[in-house]
Amino acid sequence: MKHLTILLLLLAAQPLQAEEHPPPPRQSTAIIRGSDIPVFFGVVTTEMPADMRAANSKTVQANEGLCVTSVSRFSPAEDAGIRPVDIILSVGNRPIATRPDLILALNGAKPGDTLPVTILRMNRKKELSLTLTARQTAAIPEQRPAPVSRVEWDRFDEMVRQQDVIIYQLSQEQPDVERVRQCLNDIRTISSGGSGRGETTINIRDSHGTIIIKGSETCILVEVRTPGEKTPKTYRIDLPGEHSLLPEPLRNRFNNLKH
Repeated sequence: MKHLTILLLLLAAQPLQAEEHPPPPRQSTAIIRGSDIPVFFGVVTTEMPADMRAANSKTVQANEGLCVTSVSRFSPAEDAGIRPVDIILSVGNRPIATRPDLILALNGAKPGDTLPVTILRMNRKKELSLTLTARQTAAIPEQRPAPVSRVEWDRFDEMVRQQDVIIYQLSQEQPDVERVRQCLNDIRTISSGGSGRGETTINIRDSHGTIIIKGSETCILVEVRTPGEKTPKTYRIDLPGEHSLLPEPLRNRFNNLKH
């Protein structure tokens, strides 16, 4: 009986920890899918290959750097000036390194919202403004695109370099027209896989409208389309040519595209 009394007293003296410190409630985890977001951005992306990340380690942080493989026509990304092979660093001041990062950056946004977007292009950072539109059915692919091979990246990179040369030359008062023609031919050869067939056309869009550059063996055509004007303005530079027929305002637009 004595031992029983001591046991009961010991049990009574133990603190009721379960009542004083209840376990924390379980936290629910929400799964956010691209199809759940009502806004459209307009890019297909892939994560940076290890060798590309190493080559850009001085300008791209570990938590940023999502590569653009293609841009949808007439999309917010195209309107903002994003091009294939650009590297997205941040969206809405949020670092972007993966597709889930981009989805999270767009989560909560509404059609019509304008977000700051930072990209890296040819080792130069650019600050863009992107206005989101309403997302249509299947506008954002649910499956992650296959990684782009090193050969394809080199092709994209070379086309961007050739395009930058064209933009630079057309910003000059006396451009090297033969160089422009050669760059257009190189772009056609790269994009056609080496056959060199087809027409070379470059579409560039800025805040003033769209500039279309077409090349042939005899001339360079620069077509300017401005919103609100039904008829585009076309400028022709014959080959061989010594002087540019492009007016100064158009040359200034090309000059702004270099930065």
